[in-house]
Amino acid sequence: IAVRTGGHAYSGTSSTSSNNIQLDLSGAYNDWDYDAQTGLLRLGISYSLLEFNTRLRQAGLFMPTGQCYNVHVGGHVQT
Repeated sequence: IAVRTGGHAYSGTSSTSSNNIQLDLSGAYNDWDYDAQTGLLRLGISYSLLEFNTRLRQAGLFMPTGQCYNVHVGGHVQT
């Protein structure tokens, strides 16, 4: 079983082959909760890195990430 959040993991761990199951959660986890006072950000795994970095920039934040903007947060963090 592999979990897909709308993108892919750099290592290909969100892909399956043969008789396997892939769970596509690309639209399931789009929460975004940023508390500027505490600096705590809680977000869902379904954001692409492009969407994630765009929202970070809008909030005046930055986090170094990979270069493939189609990879989603779920695929990025599982690698």
